[in-house]
Amino acid sequence: MQLNHSAFVTETKTDSDDQPSEYTFTVDMTKLNLDLENGTYELELFSTHELLQSSEPIVIKASYFEDINYIAGILESEATQSYLKLYFADASNHHIVPISRPTTDTK
Repeated sequence: MQLNHSAFVTETKTDSDDQPSEYTFTVDMTKLNLDLENGTYELELFSTHELLQSSEPIVIKASYFEDINYIAGILESEATQSYLKLYFADASNHHIVPISRPTTDTK
């Protein structure tokens, strides 16, 4: 699938109007915006503009999964609950992800 600029670029900026040497793009690569099924994708961003045709494409790997309900963190717990924070390694074992779960106090 190939999308054109208007499908995902939400903002563009240059450092100069006369002879720009730097371009900044803000892109919306959400699953909903790109209308993608669940799965892992390799997104290749490139330009067909004559000044940028010789630039190497930017490749981004992205995984989109089922929509899940996000439970936001809370600052205070109920009087009958405590929160246990567990840490899980990501798939590459480079980062840990904190997950808080409520537990009921049984005093």
